[in-house]
Amino acid sequence: RRVEQGAPQPPALEVRKAALARLRGGKAPPSPREWGLVAWGLCDDDGQHPIAMEDPAMFGPLMVYTQVWVTTRSVPRKPWFGLLSSYFVYSPERAGGHDNWLRLRERLADTMPLLIASQKRSKLWSRMLERHRDLLTEDAGRTLQQVLFNSDAAEISEVNKGLSVTDSSWVWQRAFAHQIAYINALEDHAFVAAIPAMLTFLAGHSRFADEMLAALLTRYCLSSRRDEPHEQLKNESFKRWGNPQLVGSAMWGMVDSPVQAMVLRWYAKEDPEHFFSLLQGEGQVDEQRLIYWLRFVDQISYTRILLGSDALVDSRAEFRNFRAKNAGRYGRLTGGPRHNNAFIMRINDHLFVEFSGT
Repeated sequence: RRVEQGAPQPPALEVRKAALARLRGGKAPPSPREWGLVAWGLCDDDGQHPIAMEDPAMFGPLMVYTQVWVTTRSVPRKPWFGLLSSYFVYSPERAGGHDNWLRLRERLADTMPLLIASQKRSKLWSRMLERHRDLLTEDAGRTLQQVLFNSDAAEISEVNKGLSVTDSSWVWQRAFAHQIAYINALEDHAFVAAIPAMLTFLAGHSRFADEMLAALLTRYCLSSRRDEPHEQLKNESFKRWGNPQLVGSAMWGMVDSPVQAMVLRWYAKEDPEHFFSLLQGEGQVDEQRLIYWLRFVDQISYTRILLGSDALVDSRAEFRNFRAKNAGRYGRLTGGPRHNNAFIMRINDHLFVEFSGT
């Protein structure tokens, strides 16, 4: 009963390939079991023939066979899930089998109610099919979008177990597209409130993480909060894409220049604030220097803080937090007094260095 709650396990690859080879041989009509193996193997590539999804001589007979399910109103569960698995695996963007993929979707949509109706009791897979009926329509991924929005790990797990939707399936790409459209339509306050859940989700879905991060940064840049640094977005983008202030950070090309300029401004504003408020050495720094340099925040393209020996080992919470928050972004200042720190700024072709001591 536990096994039947979720999607059946796919047959072994070699067994599927053998069934496909027998169908290509055409010596005898495939048995119902072999048809089931063919259903699971529509996207299997033997390196010698077109995959069955893109081969009319293979896909056509399978559609003829499964038409019997409709006329007899009797749908076998495992072969049906074989078709569903192939539907999720095949990329609809491929030109070679797109029409067949649409035929497959239509056959699944026609037979799904019959399969569900034949069950004596509700099961995980039947509940997932009913809850996410849009998966067999042009609107696929819309209901999963809400799952992404809420970062509902339990629901995502149930989708994977009940329907065998792998992380690499096009389904998640469609869900992400719906999600991006959804967050773009949110009011600013609702969007900002949703950012933590989105970042939590992308941490577990690396395939789409960069795309989602780019969408979040772009939407934030369009909001009224763009001048307010968002710590989670700033830290996540630095972790994934590196320092936007460095020319070699190619991943930053995923966002338009105004978005990158927004993040650069965050660093250009926060770094001098940290330097002149926290790293003052022996209290020698005049606050007027902070006010002075903040006038140029839109022109500062690069910043780097160098910590003296005292700041590197200071155990106070604010210093520990600073070092943790800026890991990978600060260096070490040597050759001067232990209490001294330095702040480097680039404006156009000039480098300026401020010291906490004089």
